[in-house]
Formats: sequence, structure tokens, C-alpha cells
Amino acid sequence: MSGFILAKSQLSFIPAMSYQFAIDVGNTMVKIGIFRHDRLIRKYTYTRLTYKTLVLLGKRYLPVSAIVSSVVEVPAFLLRYLNSIPHSVLLQPDTPVPIKNHYRSKSTLGSDRLAGVVGAFSLFKGRNVLVIDAGTCIKYDFLDKGGNYHGGSISPGISMRLRALHEQTGKLPLITSADIATFQGNDTRTSILTGVIKGASFEIEGFVKRYKKEYSRLVVILTGGDAVSLSKHLNFSIFAAPDLLMIGLNSILLHDSLPHS
Repeated sequence: MSGFILAKSQLSFIPAMSYQFAIDVGNTMVKIGIFRHDRLIRKYTYTRLTYKTLVLLGKRYLPVSAIVSSVVEVPAFLLRYLNSIPHSVLLQPDTPVPIKNHYRSKSTLGSDRLAGVVGAFSLFKGRNVLVIDAGTCIKYDFLDKGGNYHGGSISPGISMRLRALHEQTGKLPLITSADIATFQGNDTRTSILTGVIKGASFEIEGFVKRYKKEYSRLVVILTGGDAVSLSKHLNFSIFAAPDLLMIGLNSILLHDSLPHS
């Protein structure tokens, strides 16, 4: 989506104190990052976003540009708000990005995955990078040192694994994720937790080991809602980037403001 009141070429005349909005609509939460050029100024998280909230934020920061990434259907009120901003972008498969996207089925590539690898490119340009996004699903995405995105893998996240054990069996209870200090459970609750959390961490370690075997000087970025809890169980050096997706969205927004042939 592009609905410009200002032409892209006019953006260079906007005052330096102007702001950009990076909006990530996830499965359970909406996150809004407030940027001044390439610097994240403030971040807001909502379990339920309303048009009134957007208007209040707009009055406070007076955004001149905004980008939205969504893994669900974008609410009509959010599209309406985007149209009120001078430069607006709804991240789609054909949106210009600063990396080379070699994903075969671009139309089915999640916008969150694309934004994540663009964020990795912004932080570690010229390096091989594996992005691990531990959220509803655990997503692995690889970007080589030449800025080429090749794809990756998707597996169930922690909450999804816990829920599946409960829903797909007759007697196993629904367990809420919690920290564990051992790899061996001694009752049903801890057996489920060790199986799920340690199982996920062993899976991650396996992927990282394989990627490190294939690619030199690999940077591993861990992000997503379960990143902090999983990082305690990983035995390798990682770069924690809780705002990676926001950084990527803002990079795409800045890139979109440039002329493209």
C-alpha cells in the first residue's frame, strides 16, 4: 500500500526532528516503534490496539512516515490511519527492501521473517547471520555476507508445543512455560517443561551447529518473546536483539523513501 500526500522526493525537506512509526501486528500483540531516522526512541506494546490510541500517538509524535508488518489481516482502522500519514507502507512481497530476496515463494513469506533479516542486515552488514525468532513459532532465517536471503526453517514455539501436548493427548495437563534448572523432570509438570524447553534449546543448538559448519564467522541473533528464557539454556555465543523486527521495518521504510528503478 502506498498512499502519499508527500511525494518520496519531498521527504528530504522534512525537518530533522520528524518521526517514523514502525508497527508490527503479531498473532497476540501489536508493537509500535517510534524512530527518529535510524534510532529507536520509544516502543509501545498493546494486546489490543485502537484507532484512538493511534491518533493520540500521532498527536504526540507527528509521524511523517509509517510502515506496518502484519501476520494477520490488517484492521481497517489501521489502514485508515496509514492513509493519513504523508508516507505510508504496508509491507508486502513486492515492497522494495535493501537485501536480495531469494525466497522461492515470496508471496507466502511472513513479513515478520523478512523484516527480521533486514534488521540483521542493518546490524551486521557484511557478515553471515542466522536470525532465530523464538515467538509463536521458532523461525530460523539465514542471510549471507553478501546480503542474500536464502530462507530457513519454521518449527513450533514453546507455547504451541505445550498446548499440543495437552490437546493431542488424553491426560497430559496444559502447562504454562516456566524456567527450569535441570534437563530431567521428576514429575509430569517438570517432565513436560524439560521436554519442551530443553527440546527446543537442543533443536536450536543443532541448527546453529550445522550453520556454523557451512558458513564462517556466523553471527547468531536471538529475538522474540521466548528469547530470554531460551537463551539460558543455549551453550554458544548469541546476540540478543529484542527490537530486531522494529529495526528491520524502519530500515525498509527508509529504503522505500529512496528512488527505485
